Amino acid sequence: MSSDSSVDPFAPSPKASKRRREDTPAKASKRPDQRDQKPKFPTASFEEVQLPPISSDYPMAADEWVYFDVGPAPNAIRRQLHKEAVCIHCKTFRNAFESDMVEGQTKVYALPETNMRTFMLFQQWVYSQTFNLSQLAAGYEPDNMTDAEREAEDHTLAELWVFGDAYLIPILQNAAMASMIDLSWSYHKIPSMDLMNYIYDHTMEGSALRTHVVQLYVLHGGTEVFDDCKDYQPAMLADLCRKSAALLKVNFYPRGFEDADVEGCYVDE
Repeated sequence: MSSDSSVDPFAPSPKASKRRREDTPAKASKRPDQRDQKPKFPTASFEEVQLPPISSDYPMAADEWVYFDVGPAPNAIRRQLHKEAVCIHCKTFRNAFESDMVEGQTKVYALPETNMRTFMLFQQWVYSQTFNLSQLAAGYEPDNMTDAEREAEDHTLAELWVFGDAYLIPILQNAAMASMIDLSWSYHKIPSMDLMNYIYDHTMEGSALRTHVVQLYVLHGGTEVFDDCKDYQPAMLADLCRKSAALLKVNFYPRGFEDADVEGCYVDE
């Protein structure tokens, strides 16, 4: 491989923009591509959804409900979901609702650190195992959303990953990650600094979510990612340096997100 100094080793690959939308890292890793599934909920990601009937495949009574108080008290918003739909996916909630603790007696679980946008995506996933994301919807055009709306959707996916981490729902984390990877692949964008700060404030060293965003910065951001390094959290800067050094050590010159270690962005289920 040539080491021509005039070539930016971190420049995005010209072929990346020519890739078909369907050739996403999520597909390459056999993870579900949200664009291939018709959303059960036809409106925007964070709007109210109608709860579908529960299948007889669930082992518990189909008419049994549990409740989540979303947000900090005393202004928490109470949401109700079918118990079996929640418990079949999350052992943490199942253990709580079937215990002698207050959650088992009242069937109410408090989520003081969760916002409604994140909970609505969780609710969609509980019933359909997919997300209705505007940026991945068929016929989506960038003009359909403002920058703030796109940022909110990106941020909520990261919050959902953190939610899954907090309540031990790895399958939810991986579903959120598949969507984040598809968004990154489709639009070749890197997270905002606000989103990076949120991720580093709410994850541990070596987390799969950190792995994902660091790869985005190194593979898509080019050498410019170090221009504002004085504003980076120390842990983030250390991760960026380690990733860049590791690639250069093996004489590997990344050209785009197709070179990312996609499987390293998922957690064990």
